Order: sequence, then structure tokens, then C-alpha cells
Amino acid sequence: MKSYKPFLPALIVGVMLVGVGIHARAQGPGGPGGGPGRGPGGPGGPEQFLFAQLSLTDAQREQIKSIRESARAASEPFREQLKTVRDEIQVATANGAFDEATVRAIAAKAAPAEVELAVIDARTRAAVYNVLTPEQRTKLAALQAEFEQRRGGPRPNRS
Repeated sequence: MKSYKPFLPALIVGVMLVGVGIHARAQGPGGPGGGPGRGPGGPGGPEQFLFAQLSLTDAQREQIKSIRESARAASEPFREQLKTVRDEIQVATANGAFDEATVRAIAAKAAPAEVELAVIDARTRAAVYNVLTPEQRTKLAALQAEFEQRRGGPRPNRS
């Protein structure tokens, strides 16, 4: 199986960028920190906390919401394909059964869907990033660096 470790930093940034839409939607009338569970330890995790500090405009929030909704719709068929693959593997390995060739054949069907999801994710991250102003991008980079430092730096590649 291929290692996706080189994509980990990009994935982290992507999750943080996509979290903008989640934050914008969850923020509600109370504003940042307006309800229980908000902040770094809350349900949205660190990405919402980081984006809460970027002072997004209403227009940016709407753009990001639209980008995320489009990505969600585009990714749905591929997420369904992956669910089908997981279900097939579960059936093939029920009751301790294991035929490596069968499992490999089923698992190989996941690769095209994973590729498409990675492309959709990268496209979404780029689109969200491009909604940010240069000042917000600079602040995001600083916040991400601070976050990485607090959690002990980037995770090492494990082979």
C-alpha cells in the first residue's frame, strides 16, 4: 500500500482551510466564542480556532460556504465508492475469513476514488486559500506555525 505521509502537511492545511466554512456556519449570532464548545478544545478542533482569528468578512464566509458545498457535492459519489469498498472488505473478511488476493482486489477499487478525493480536496483548499486576503494568509501561516510548535512540530515520517 502506498504511503500518504508526504501529503500530511497539505492535508492539515486543507482541513484547516475547509474548517473556515464550518466555522462561519457555526459562529452564529453570538460571534466567535459565542457558545459552549468553541475554541481549540471544542468540537471544531484547532482549525476552527485558527480561522476564528482571521476576521473573515461576510462575503468571504459566503464564498467559502459555496466552495465547500460544491466540493461536498463533487466528493459524494467517491465517498460512496469508498464506503462500498469498506463494506465489501468487511463481508470478505467476516468470521475471520481472509483471502489476500480477494482483499487486494477489493481494496484496489478504492484507489481511483481516493485519487479523485485528493484532487477535490486540493482544489478546495486552493480555492479557499485564494478567498483570503494577503494579510489573512500571513496571519494564517503564523497561526499554523504556532499550532505546529505547540503540538511538538510536524509529525515525523514513519516507515
